[in-house]
Parts: sequence; structure tokens; C-alpha cells
Amino acid sequence: MRSVATFSVGLSMAKRVMFKKNSLAKILTSVPYDNGFHFYVSIGNYTGVTATSLAEFAEKIQTIDSNSIKFHLLRNDFQKWVKNTIGDVELAKRLNLIKGNLPEEDLRKDILRVIQTRIAELKSFV
Repeated sequence: MRSVATFSVGLSMAKRVMFKKNSLAKILTSVPYDNGFHFYVSIGNYTGVTATSLAEFAEKIQTIDSNSIKFHLLRNDFQKWVKNTIGDVELAKRLNLIKGNLPEEDLRKDILRVIQTRIAELKSFV
């Protein structure tokens, strides 16, 4: 009887692990363009740049106008998009820890480092 219970628990654990892997993999996928992150430098002033995945988001952060980075970070736009659209609560928390009063290029580097680190972590799990 004990071996049946152990098997059931093991199967349940396997399902949880598979569910977690699928959830983490989903974070790395693209979202539709309309749900992408649309970069602005101020309200109503769209840059014409949109990211539809975390990888693309990291890529765009490298070249986007630094005023756009500051604008969005201070409004918590990056954090909201990552949490609510991409589904990565952990990355949103990490982005929240970045100080918005850093020099612009340091801000860019910190955001990029946090995103790239998280992408690498997610890839290692899936």
C-alpha cells in the first residue's frame, strides 16, 4: 500500500514540475503586437518601437532613447507589462528595485542586466 501512495505523490510532483516548466516557458514566448511594450518618451509621444517578448525587450532597451527608459521606469510601466502581460512576477519585483535616480546610461545597464539575468535563469529551467 505504501508504494502506491509513493507513486501517487511522485506523479503529483511530476505534474507540478511539468506545470512549472510550461509556465516558465510561456514567459519566454512572444505576445501579440497589440500587447507588446510600446516605448514612449512622454505621454502621447510614441517612439515607434515595440517589444513583444522579453528577449526583444532586452534588445530594444539597448538602443531606445534613454528618456524613454526613465519615463517608463518611473511610471512603473516596465514592471506592470512584465507582470501583467508577460506573466513574470519575479522579474517585475527585480525591476522595482532599480533606482530611478541613476544616471541614464547606468539605468539602462542595470535594467538590461536584470532582464538578461532573468532570461538566462528561465532558459536554464525549461
